[in-house]
Amino acid sequence: MNEKIKLKVESLRSEIEKHNYNYFVLAAPEISDHSYDQLFQELVELENKYPEFKSTFSPSQKVGSLPISSFSKTTHKIPMLSLQNSYSPEEAIDFYERTQKFLKTTKPLEFFIEPKLDGVALELTYTKGKLTSAATRGNGITGEMVLENARTISNVPLEIPSTDLEILQIRGETLMFKDDFESLNSNLDKKFANPRNATAGSLRQLDSRVTAQRPLRFYAYSFGFISNNLSFKSQSDFLFKLKEWKIPHLLDFKIAKSSLYLKTNSPTKIIEHYKKVEKLRNNLPFEIDGLVIKLNDIELQNKIGFISRSPRWASALKFTPTKVLTQLLDIQVQTGRTGALTPVAKLAPVEVGGVIVQQASLHNFLEIIRKDIRIGDQVFIERAGDVIPKVDSVDFSKRNPKSLPYQIPMCCPSCNVTVKLEEDESILRCENPTCPAIVYEKLKHFISKKAFDIDGFGKQKLKRFIDLKWILDPKDIFLLKNKKELIVELDGFQEKSTTKLLEQIEKKKSIQFSRWIFAMGIRHIGETASKTLGEHFQNWESLFNASLEELTELSDFGDKMAKSLFETLQSASFKNQIEELTKLELTLAKVGAKQQLTSTALENHVFVITGGFSKGRSYIQTLLEENGAQVQKSLTKKTTHLLCGEKPGSKLKKAQTMGLKICNLEDLKIKGDQY
Repeated sequence: MNEKIKLKVESLRSEIEKHNYNYFVLAAPEISDHSYDQLFQELVELENKYPEFKSTFSPSQKVGSLPISSFSKTTHKIPMLSLQNSYSPEEAIDFYERTQKFLKTTKPLEFFIEPKLDGVALELTYTKGKLTSAATRGNGITGEMVLENARTISNVPLEIPSTDLEILQIRGETLMFKDDFESLNSNLDKKFANPRNATAGSLRQLDSRVTAQRPLRFYAYSFGFISNNLSFKSQSDFLFKLKEWKIPHLLDFKIAKSSLYLKTNSPTKIIEHYKKVEKLRNNLPFEIDGLVIKLNDIELQNKIGFISRSPRWASALKFTPTKVLTQLLDIQVQTGRTGALTPVAKLAPVEVGGVIVQQASLHNFLEIIRKDIRIGDQVFIERAGDVIPKVDSVDFSKRNPKSLPYQIPMCCPSCNVTVKLEEDESILRCENPTCPAIVYEKLKHFISKKAFDIDGFGKQKLKRFIDLKWILDPKDIFLLKNKKELIVELDGFQEKSTTKLLEQIEKKKSIQFSRWIFAMGIRHIGETASKTLGEHFQNWESLFNASLEELTELSDFGDKMAKSLFETLQSASFKNQIEELTKLELTLAKVGAKQQLTSTALENHVFVITGGFSKGRSYIQTLLEENGAQVQKSLTKKTTHLLCGEKPGSKLKKAQTMGLKICNLEDLKIKGDQY
């Protein structure tokens, strides 16, 4: 009897998943909503009556579960990178020619064009065919685990017909259809501004039962880590493989009998496709904000590689942003932590793409003069990439004839010191190190989430301590404990909260090297560059001893970044800052292992990778690290091995000169290798 019930439950699950796929992916339902509801209810009743047959991978689990306290963090096996943006279809030709130049060929290259869905990126992980993880993009390296919420998304399969794969990571976009968004908003007291905001808010609900009530959908566009010996020849091959796995995609979606996808080796056809899709954009049931152009051949993708946070082999071709007219009430000037003066437009409130905008970017002062933007003008506002509001142009027909041209400030608005115009950057810069705005912005950066991340140390407290001249540079933060009695006497401060703040400061005396580098706010050195430096040098002594040539050779470091960093490291004031912090017993925390080791076969081995690999260098790096090795970006005295793929570069000759061991994957025979 129980065996018959088990077979019936499995049959219902299979049938329901089939109808989910037909409805959400193929847009070709075979049964009515009423018939579907009856099947679903029958499954729920059987699972309730026979709890031994319940499963977390059943379609019935899409109703959600009890609330959680917060989302845990998870590290992407392969980083989820962002794309370089362009806003003119003609830039597709530049991208095409740039790719040819990088590959040193004049032959036509095949590109695959896809719609750029305007939603929230999500990575689904299937382990032997079962959905076991779902993570947001986060910062590209670390995302939030939202598995319980992803399980509730109607068209996300909890199981796929690919049980032979140990791990399969699928990346895609979570979104809401326009009609679904309008229906949801009509029933909410606090309205969402647009479908993307509604999607983000729904995906990050701590109570997955709320997410289950939101009309979310998921559509795949790429892959992350894949185990076994599975590889794809092209991006188009991968997308067609989604059909076999029954993973949601939009390949079969048509609008006015036209596909949103295109495979071509002609830049002209890319532009034609862009213009066609842009015209159809408003008739789509979901939001897209452009197209994504990808080099179709995956072997060539691996060869061309990445720059910082973006792949060289792909580019986002954005649609022309929405523009609206409003009045420019004022131009306010802000001084940042590097001393750069930034003009900000204060506007009469206006709605742009579902968002109320009251201020916008003016780019820089030379741009204001070039466009002849004046206070009081009626100006066109656009949200570049449908995200960042900026002043596009002036409606001169509505200009007050008595208006005066904007005068570029000659002095810093914060300290009144004369500013300098940097010729190569079109930027006005305050060079007064004691400028109150610079001091505040630098210290705010120092305690920020991605730097020292001092819990409870908000902007208001920081500003108050600066005004009292208790904090003037980073070392003063760690000396606040000497002023505890004075802090407690301040309005709004109590013994308990003050003690907690000082304890948090003390706790942050141990910090990862990359975070400490980032916290110092070195010009041109962001989070990614700080991570590269932290992994490569591991302590301040090594970094201070680095030559300009060594810095220039680092992965993703250009001449400008390397020169800026080198000059900072040679600065006596910067060295003094680091020495003062070190004297206060700031120490470098040991970075935990990235993941559990498959083996320790490569312990004490330090690798540099060169050449091409069919699954890409990220897969190879993960493989080496799982077996205990360290992986560097460039050859140093610490390097022990050079791992070569196809067509190794100049590093091979240098490694031979250095007397390093040269090897390939077959030589290593390490665990976890599924080549």
